Amino acid sequence: MSNNHRSLSSSSPQTALGKCFEELGLPSALLSAVMVNYQSCDSHLVVIDNSSLMEARDGHVGRKGSDGSTKRVDKLTRWEELQEAMSFDCKLASKCWIPTKFWLLNEPTGVMAGNSKTFSLCWTKPEDVVDEMNHIKLMMKNATLDQPKCELGKRISQVTKIIEKQAPRLLECDKKITVVFYTQGIPTNSKGQTGPTIRQDFRRQLW
Repeated sequence: MSNNHRSLSSSSPQTALGKCFEELGLPSALLSAVMVNYQSCDSHLVVIDNSSLMEARDGHVGRKGSDGSTKRVDKLTRWEELQEAMSFDCKLASKCWIPTKFWLLNEPTGVMAGNSKTFSLCWTKPEDVVDEMNHIKLMMKNATLDQPKCELGKRISQVTKIIEKQAPRLLECDKKITVVFYTQGIPTNSKGQTGPTIRQDFRRQLW
């Protein structure tokens, strides 16, 4: 994990973040604090819940209308809402060069069967970003949400071990790894079952 190519991104991180602030209507006074966080960020680890629970139609997104105003769109699937959020985050990561590794909770099935459940963005060199972005879009668009299991506790344990291995290097360069979970939030066991014991194990893994 490294940010060595940050200086090679298509635009300066401050410029890219500034444009995002304008688009979102955020006060520019916050930009300096965001830049501090950016400089301390080594990479992002993103866990994506691709269980069948993501098919529920209680998702919402904001989309610009013909008059330029942002309108709320309801009754989307949770997966569609997740795709919208990921699209924004991936664009920002590619412009600011934020090395990002993605993990699907479940193995891809359907037309994407055989593909790895891990993929990355800004992980190698700038010339690969276009291909990486196209692969991410393909994986998300063609995802088959046919598996009921959402083993969040197991994945947290795996992510923790990855970060522990990186800890000496992170401490030496005073960097942090940001962990993001895109999930509907209900943990299950390997059989797709949930309950008090499973939820308690999930909370224990978090703390």
